[in-house]
Amino acid sequence: MELYTDRCMVAILDLKAQLLTWPSPDARKEIQAGFKDVGFLDCVGLVNGTLVVLATTPQLDGQDYYNRKGHYGIVTLLFCDQNKNIFFVKTGWPGCSHNKRLMSNSILASKSQDFFLDGEYVLADSAFTPTANVVPTFKRNKY
Repeated sequence: MELYTDRCMVAILDLKAQLLTWPSPDARKEIQAGFKDVGFLDCVGLVNGTLVVLATTPQLDGQDYYNRKGHYGIVTLLFCDQNKNIFFVKTGWPGCSHNKRLMSNSILASKSQDFFLDGEYVLADSAFTPTANVVPTFKRNKY
């Protein structure tokens, strides 16, 4: 069974570059039109983090993969358009990593000029740090 699983994983990973690519300027214009309809001018997507839960503890640095939700896993950032189509993925960090850390260490942060035109941004939840290209939701104080 493991051989078949490995073959499937290799096949999926071989398709990654074709299926999960940052949208071209023309494609971003289409995404922007969809977000404009709901009041977000120049928005080119949504970003959020998720945990890919692992069945077992990793042998190397296993404690780093344990997260606040009580599982071992790998943290993944997913970027999608207004129709919930995922177009970009950043993954591979241990489960204890915060979304903010993944984003700040991603190529989207270090080379944002290669991904965003002036004024373009993605919407994020309040766990993200505001930047020129990441607009998080407003975080309320707890009473």
